[in-house]
Amino acid sequence: MNRSLVRAAACTLAAVGLTVLLLAVPASTPSEAASIVLNNCSSPQISGPDGSGNFTLTCGTGGGGGGAFTCSPGLSRSSPTVSQTETISANCTGGTTPYTYAWSGGGSGGCPAVPASSTSSSVTLAAPNGQSAIGPCSNYTLNANDSATGSYSGNAPSFSYSVSTGGGGGGGGGSIVCDGMTTPAGVTISNTATISNIWNASGLVTASGMGPNSALVVPFTTGAAQSGTGKGSFALSIGSSYVPIITTLSASACDFGNGLQKKQGGTTKMNFTVGLASPILGTPNLAPNTPYFLNVQVAPPPGCSTCNVQVEITKNGQ
Repeated sequence: MNRSLVRAAACTLAAVGLTVLLLAVPASTPSEAASIVLNNCSSPQISGPDGSGNFTLTCGTGGGGGGAFTCSPGLSRSSPTVSQTETISANCTGGTTPYTYAWSGGGSGGCPAVPASSTSSSVTLAAPNGQSAIGPCSNYTLNANDSATGSYSGNAPSFSYSVSTGGGGGGGGGSIVCDGMTTPAGVTISNTATISNIWNASGLVTASGMGPNSALVVPFTTGAAQSGTGKGSFALSIGSSYVPIITTLSASACDFGNGLQKKQGGTTKMNFTVGLASPILGTPNLAPNTPYFLNVQVAPPPGCSTCNVQVEITKNGQ
């Protein structure tokens, strides 16, 4: 057979086949157009073709795990005491990471304020301390956003601070608890004793059975402004100069920092004045008719296993 005739016939059949293939594809009109919707896909990417002519669609979500962006603020303690901190966590999921956080609230009714520049996923509120319950505290707000368009704004659950009953002391049982706190000196308080009514006491008042790592809190309320210009004082002793006590005069219970005045020693004298028009340099001038606290921490071992801390007040011009 003539090869040129074969070649011509093959070309004719190929053309017919192509025409049939094209005719088999239905014509599309705008009314028949279809669309593909990709939910929770912030950055779709198409790659290919590969060796077989296939294309691959990849849906990137930025690592947020997909789904709607939402947060559920939660508390570390549902019923903290006045000597405990409270941590509020955002607990955000979905959307597009990374997330940003902004916290606000507190600072009224005795509820501690949110620390400045609180932009982490959780915020820790300082222990309010004090001698009475506080709350309910319900005005802590979280504003959070993901890296796309998701946002959340809502309040943390409401909670109240309670006052627990602590260990005994020279004035009997107390309602102030510092247990579990770690002081700047590295002492983790394991037991709290109290002495009450020290302002009107005469002579020595003793808190007995004070062991290592224990604390003594002495609440008092000042009287009227003093008429004289001399100093009043608190004298504290533990009976041994080898077992130091650290004493802080403060406006807050369980404050073992610098407070208004801080001293250390087996025997300590804390001077003060009340409502003087011309305060004495280096001496705390306390406000009249105002509550204050002596916060005493006993040094950790080596030291006495059971100590007696004695406190005596001397007032001047009141």
